[in-house]
Amino acid sequence: MIDLHAHYLPPSVLEVAARGRLPVDFEPGRRILDFPSGPSRPVPAPLTDLAGRLRWIDDRDIDVQVLSPWLDAAGDDLAAGDAATWCRALNDGCAQDIEANPRFRALAALPVVDGELAARELARSVQQLGFSGGAIPTQVGGRDLDAAGLEPLWEVAESLDVLLFIHPYRVMGGERMKAHFLGNVCGNPFETTLAAMRLDFGGVFVRWPGLRVLLAHGGGTPTERPW
Repeated sequence: MIDLHAHYLPPSVLEVAARGRLPVDFEPGRRILDFPSGPSRPVPAPLTDLAGRLRWIDDRDIDVQVLSPWLDAAGDDLAAGDAATWCRALNDGCAQDIEANPRFRALAALPVVDGELAARELARSVQQLGFSGGAIPTQVGGRDLDAAGLEPLWEVAESLDVLLFIHPYRVMGGERMKAHFLGNVCGNPFETTLAAMRLDFGGVFVRWPGLRVLLAHGGGTPTERPW
């Protein structure tokens, strides 16, 4: 069995960030990542515990787990160069952590603030690090995926025949979703649906018919075109 939805943050990257050597700061005591637009949610301890994760998949008879970056740490509010540095560190750290364990595969963090840089990091991660594809948020700094300048990324993902995993972390109706854990129950599926429909109606799959995407949170609720 393969587990395709497993976020991971390399502990080594958080240590380097805590020393101020990356464009994102990390506060170990609060387990908070500081981005230009504000602090992240606290980083859950299991996201950095690869040994515990291995025990978890053993207990559930999972053969292979595909690790993906925690999309709260996507860095889509960073300047392009900083975003590229941040994603490269995340990917190199993940590759080093799983290098000796064939039970794990990985999807790359991508600097989606710049389509060219995102395409280059996807190609590097697949060709040099052996990753299986990339992971991207449902929006880039408030821009929907079909209007975020990601054409170079679609091109490279299609040419390499690798997967792009689309996962939300900012959701529509954010204030209304704060109660009752609705941000996850409703917000994430709705946000995933919107991303999928924007890609479809925006013609992305017409221009790149070989593009393969995986939608998180049950795939949302995309529907056929009404015409």
